[in-house]
Amino acid sequence: MVGSKQFSIVRCLQSFSVFEAVPEVSNPMKTKTVLETLLEWSKDRSVWVQDALRRIVLHGTPSDEDLIELKQLCMRYHGDKSVLLDPQPLTEHHLPANPEAEDSVSLVDINSVEGVNQLAANQKLEFGTTGLTIIYGPNGTGKSGYTRILKKACRTRFAGEILPDVYKMPPAGKARANLTIQNLDGARTKINWEDNDTRIGELSSVTVFDRESGSVHLRDKNTVWFRPFGLDIPDDLAKTFKSLQKKFESDIDLIEAQQDSVFSSPTWSESSSFGKVLSKLKYDTNLESLRKLPRFSYEDDVELTRLDEDLAKDRSTVALEQNRLALDLSRAKTIVQKIINEFSDEQFAKIKILIDVANTSREIAKIAAEKAFGENLLSGVGDEVWRKLWESARAYSASLYKQVSGFPPSDGDKCVLCQQPIQSEAAVRMANFESYIKGDTEIKAQEAERDLSNFIERLDNISVRVKQVSKAYRHLKKVDPKSAKKLIRFFASAKLRKCQILTSVKDATSVTVLPLLESPIEELDIQASKLQKYADVLLAEENSPEYLQLKQRKAELSDLKNSVKLLKIADTEVARLKRLKLIEDCRRDLNTNLITRLGNKIADDVMSSPRKTLFESEISALANDRIHVEIVRSAGGQGSPKYQVKLANSPKSKVHEVLSEGEQNCVALAAYLTELANSTHKSALVFDDPVSSLDHKWREKLAARLVKEASIRQIIVFTHDLVFVNDLRRKAGDSDLKVKEISLNRSGDAVGFVSEELPWDAAKLKTKAGILRNKAKKARIEYDKYNDEEYRKLVFRLYSQLRATWEHALEQIAFQGVIQRFSGYISTAKLIHVTGLEKNDAITFRQNYLKCCNLTDAHYSSVAQNIEPPAPEELDDDIELLVDWYRQLGDKLKKAK
Repeated sequence: MVGSKQFSIVRCLQSFSVFEAVPEVSNPMKTKTVLETLLEWSKDRSVWVQDALRRIVLHGTPSDEDLIELKQLCMRYHGDKSVLLDPQPLTEHHLPANPEAEDSVSLVDINSVEGVNQLAANQKLEFGTTGLTIIYGPNGTGKSGYTRILKKACRTRFAGEILPDVYKMPPAGKARANLTIQNLDGARTKINWEDNDTRIGELSSVTVFDRESGSVHLRDKNTVWFRPFGLDIPDDLAKTFKSLQKKFESDIDLIEAQQDSVFSSPTWSESSSFGKVLSKLKYDTNLESLRKLPRFSYEDDVELTRLDEDLAKDRSTVALEQNRLALDLSRAKTIVQKIINEFSDEQFAKIKILIDVANTSREIAKIAAEKAFGENLLSGVGDEVWRKLWESARAYSASLYKQVSGFPPSDGDKCVLCQQPIQSEAAVRMANFESYIKGDTEIKAQEAERDLSNFIERLDNISVRVKQVSKAYRHLKKVDPKSAKKLIRFFASAKLRKCQILTSVKDATSVTVLPLLESPIEELDIQASKLQKYADVLLAEENSPEYLQLKQRKAELSDLKNSVKLLKIADTEVARLKRLKLIEDCRRDLNTNLITRLGNKIADDVMSSPRKTLFESEISALANDRIHVEIVRSAGGQGSPKYQVKLANSPKSKVHEVLSEGEQNCVALAAYLTELANSTHKSALVFDDPVSSLDHKWREKLAARLVKEASIRQIIVFTHDLVFVNDLRRKAGDSDLKVKEISLNRSGDAVGFVSEELPWDAAKLKTKAGILRNKAKKARIEYDKYNDEEYRKLVFRLYSQLRATWEHALEQIAFQGVIQRFSGYISTAKLIHVTGLEKNDAITFRQNYLKCCNLTDAHYSSVAQNIEPPAPEELDDDIELLVDWYRQLGDKLKKAK
């Protein structure tokens, strides 16, 4: 009993024919196959779903690698441009051929094998195009290599993977081989096959049966299900959807966990430009409005710092400070305006005029002096220095002689300068001097020079220092560095201009006087106005629009300061939300309802009452009425409904606990044969070790069933079981079926060497007789060479095999297979045929059998050590005696039947 052991029972093959429901007699049209139905359904599905169906149709349940790729394709379909993998949707080229009976094909041979395990490349495996072909080979002789080629080329349900010889340099390209097929009309076609997913229509009508490709398997350790091929495809697709759903759900959990923690405790103001966007981010949020916001400037930083400080203080105190600053800025504006006025071009032009007037007046006075003084005057008389000397002399005279009638001294008076008496001529000259000094021209000249001197002195006394506007400068430096710099440069240019003007006047040189730089009055005025308005806002009501606007400004500046960081957070979050949206779209695309409806429709078409009846009859044929089961539709999940195999007489019993593993394999074979019976064609069937886990009761039944099937189509059986070979051979002999026997062998490090005969143990009597004759010829050659030792070895080996052949003849001919080697049972049903053995037959057998025993390798070292080997003629006679014995006995038994 199998108990709770879980195992896979063979599932139905991917032959087109196996998928068809039993057609209604009234409908002459060929029924659409399950795969054709799936293909038609897939055309309205997403392209990645079509790709998934292709993988399931070609290779069965998707692997982990398939699921990864399908996940990527689903994401690409929903907009993930990072996925470069291209989908390959299911097309009619991926479906097995769906021929009519007249288009059935058989396999002729496999040759020119490359890159398949350790298979030798120079072999040709030829099949009998009709009847039964038995290919025998022990483990490790190449059976799996050849069946893998057929599974891949002929589209069995689970083809597996073909690997090259791991001990050799891998071949360039994929595994390949040449296959020849034959149509019913005898026409042959050579096919160059390569291991890829390209469908070869003619080959795809050939099916391969092995343990992995049936339609019944144990589920959940307590139920056996019958799942005709095709019904499992919606199942696999639904499972694929479920697996992808789990993957996407894991992705969603991961993506949701990746949200920045700042969104749970926002650092931005909801009322700011950034806050309004960040508080309502979606996968399609356009962040361009944030990118276009101005960059956070130095001025913004100063303003934000000020707002942070000011709004934390008493507002009336801050307002007073702002008004004071505004006053400082206004004073600075007044000072700047004064400098502009005093050192303007108009003022400079005025100085030039004063200089010209003074110079002209002095020239006129000088002319008058020359007239007044006469000629022969000393140089400098009448000039400014001289006038100052004269004025000093008058002042000295007035202080020294308070009672004097006047100045200058008269004739006879002493000179206040030289202390010498004044002569008349000198007195006259000095009187003329005084008269000149007090004259109109001199007075005008002095007035003009005094006006110029006063103007210059006033300009010289005008202060041009930044210290005068230091408070204004410090404020500007904080809030508007450019304006602060402008103020400094203006004062520098004013100072330079002042210097240049005074130098040009005092030195009477033509110094280039540079203009004043641009005035900062406008900036001072703007900042003063801002301060006054700011002070007014600070004094406004708490809920006034002005004060709320101030707080909003602070929020805007605060978020603008963090704009780079916030924008990065926003970009990351939008990308995360886009990814989340894409994954959620993918997950929503994985609804299995449509698949379930499709599976129900296919099930209703496939699981007809005739099919169920045929299934039960096939089981009866295989199990000889030992197994009575029926198929009951059971509720299913996603995909197709399930059909439970139950015991007909005990539906509540657990089938897997009642049926042995061999009996369950019979159920699987019955399921396969049931599907096979509904095919319209008679293309070849290939069986890969179909008797695993079957004991003698089931092997014989299966052999009979395969022989029966071989009467209408080509049947190829790969097996390592000699008992099953004998069963097939015997059943074929009973039905006069044409049988071709082939064996596979290993040689060195290569396998798959083809022999047209089975090995000695499995060879027929006729074949063994031929082998013995050939060995007798080789022994004669050694005998003629007088090579006694080599001849002796050959003879004893020959008689060992001759003895085994007598045993084979006894089993097959005398006992009619009631007792035979490689079998653990006695076929009592055949005892009725053991009726022709007579005394002479027994004596002949015993005498020759004993002779062989005395000459075998087994007795060589003891009993036969001193026995002389028979001559070549005697060898020939002993072989022919065996042949005559089993032929004559066989003829007698046939007559007895």
